Amino acid sequence: MYFRKRSKEEMITFRVPVVERSFLSSDIVLNDWEQLEPIFKDLLNRNIDQEESFHQWMRDDNEFQCALQEYIRWIMIHSSCDTENKEHQEAQAYFFKELKPKMDPLFQELSEKFLASPFTEKLDEQQFGMMIKRLRNKQSLFREENIDLIAEETVLSRKYHEISGRMTVRWEKEDLSMHEAMLLLQNSDRGYRKEVWTAIQASWRKSREELEDLFDKLISLRHQIALNAGFENFRDYKFADLGRFDYSAEDCFEMHHAIEKQILPLIDQFKKDKLERLGYDTLKPWDSMVDGTDHEPLRPFEDEKDFIKKSIDCLRRTDDYFAKCLETMANMDRLDLVARKGKAPGGYNMSLPESGVPFVFMNANNHIRNVKTMVHEAGHAVHSFLVNSIPFEGQRSLTSEIAELAAMSMELFTLENWKDTFFETEDEMQRAKKYQLKNILEMLPWIATIDAFQHWLYTNPTHSRSERAEAWKKVNLRFSSSVFDWEGTGDFQEMIWLRQLHLFLVPFYYIEYGMAQLGAVAMWRNYLNAPEKTIEEYKTALSLGYTVPIKEIYEAAGIKFDFSESYIKELSDFLGNQLSTISELEPA
Repeated sequence: MYFRKRSKEEMITFRVPVVERSFLSSDIVLNDWEQLEPIFKDLLNRNIDQEESFHQWMRDDNEFQCALQEYIRWIMIHSSCDTENKEHQEAQAYFFKELKPKMDPLFQELSEKFLASPFTEKLDEQQFGMMIKRLRNKQSLFREENIDLIAEETVLSRKYHEISGRMTVRWEKEDLSMHEAMLLLQNSDRGYRKEVWTAIQASWRKSREELEDLFDKLISLRHQIALNAGFENFRDYKFADLGRFDYSAEDCFEMHHAIEKQILPLIDQFKKDKLERLGYDTLKPWDSMVDGTDHEPLRPFEDEKDFIKKSIDCLRRTDDYFAKCLETMANMDRLDLVARKGKAPGGYNMSLPESGVPFVFMNANNHIRNVKTMVHEAGHAVHSFLVNSIPFEGQRSLTSEIAELAAMSMELFTLENWKDTFFETEDEMQRAKKYQLKNILEMLPWIATIDAFQHWLYTNPTHSRSERAEAWKKVNLRFSSSVFDWEGTGDFQEMIWLRQLHLFLVPFYYIEYGMAQLGAVAMWRNYLNAPEKTIEEYKTALSLGYTVPIKEIYEAAGIKFDFSESYIKELSDFLGNQLSTISELEPA
């Protein structure tokens, strides 16, 4: 059963798998080493010299790894949902500091046992080729001296959530969450906005030293991990660790250049138009969330219940399968959507490989960008469901270039259905659509900024804080609109990078957003011409998991994996044409 090929219809049929264990006991405690160690010993010592015993061993190993992965991810979910809960934080620290260092070398031995078996070579290349390639890559990077360092780095990076989660903004004798304070920047009074913005910066400034200290430690740890693994720097190590078989650092530099040359001129024009509407001489940071019209800010929902209902409705209008996925998650209480104090920043979809039903986390505050985030994470969630029919976690374990294609494409597939779900009038819909398309264009330079900064950080690992600040300002100015004015903002420009959680938590995970965004724009272009065919290709491509190279998954989706200047120009021209068809209204 595990090895038969599944039809396309089976792969994309909606189903919620029931957790049925045949190897692990249902009451096993997965944070108890006395219960975990015998399982490792069983798997490591078992005789697999017959093909059937080898296949059974693979299934048991997979069941164990899926159960552990789900347990770990629930720890992380609870920790981000409530950063002030000491039990959650202690459980996370215990797992990564005490259990993971014991498990990592044993998982390495399990990988070696699998790769050494003569039956591994008999596995279907089409189904298991990429899984085997990734395991061999991981095996080549493994160093026993890095076990404790990686555990320490993981725990340390999660402290970013603790620091940022407790940050508040003091405003009018009240402590506001960062998300609540940001909404005040929509006020039409420029003086009021500047005061709010100043209060927000004061909060970041108060935490700056702690965040800089944390980052210094992370840079040092990561560099040592790279040296131990035989690399000159953490950038090169991380490219290998992420399994970037399909592109190199030089390809990233080519993409940076293309974005600078093809996207920035469009953004400069947006900013000039906005400047004219506002009637200002310059644009300041506190002007970023106003548009110079008399429109009230777009408010897409009332509360979390309304937000969930509208999200399901929007997905149903796009494709019934998409709606069923989110509906299932809502029924299983796997959505935590609204901002509150003590909650970690950001948003994510967390796949849960044993139960097969993911969890979506975000910080909604009734702003249009919440709609974008919701359908984005819904794309990830749908992807999680689509790969459920693939039997082994090693085949389902997605690269970001694939995962983000799923999420960003969903943003654009659902776009026209934002009307009559989140927005009632055509006027509101046009404003929302313009917001979404401009956001795509404006996000690409920011992606290039963060990626270029990371290349500098990790190829200059002994830098000082002042050198880091200067390097950041240089790269930020390279990809910023020339219309934007930084004068009089003090150390604000130096601190912007502290807000990008990816730098702390998931180094080098950001350029994938740009690659996937280009792919999503290409998918939307296809969708406008042939919606049913494009949705079918989308489901088929995502159902492949990571059983084939990234390029082949993009091809299955009917698009190219390409980030050359000519291709970026082609897609930016398409987006520019789409924007030109929208009435001349700016988003809230």
